Amino acid sequence: MDLIRRFFRTLLGRKATPSPDQPLPEGAAPAENTDSPPKTATQRREEIESFVRNIVSRIEGAAAMGMTTPDAIAAYFNETGITTRKGRNWTGETVAKFLSSPGATRYRSKFKREWQHDIK
Repeated sequence: MDLIRRFFRTLLGRKATPSPDQPLPEGAAPAENTDSPPKTATQRREEIESFVRNIVSRIEGAAAMGMTTPDAIAAYFNETGITTRKGRNWTGETVAKFLSSPGATRYRSKFKREWQHDIK
C-alpha cells in the first residue's frame, strides 16, 4: 500500500515521504521539520524584507569596491558563499532582476539608484 501511495504522490507532484528505516535516495534532501507551526504571511514578509535589505547593502558594498556589472557582483557573491533566498548561486541575470525588483528599489540608497543606471 505504501508503494502505491508514494507512486500517486509522486505522480501528483507531491514529495513522497520515505519511512524512517529507508535511506534517502542519492541527492535527496531530508523533509523539512513540520513540528513547528506554519509561518504567517507577516513572518514570511519580514524574512523576505530582511533578506532584501541585506543583499542590497552587500551589493552597495560590492559597488563601492569597484564591481559595476551584475556578472562581477554574482561572481563575488558566489565566491563569498552568499546565496539567493532559495539557496542557489547567483548569476548576472539574477542580480540584474533583483536590482530591478520593487523590493530592492525601495531599499537602495540614492548612490545606489544612480549607480544602477550605469549597470547594463
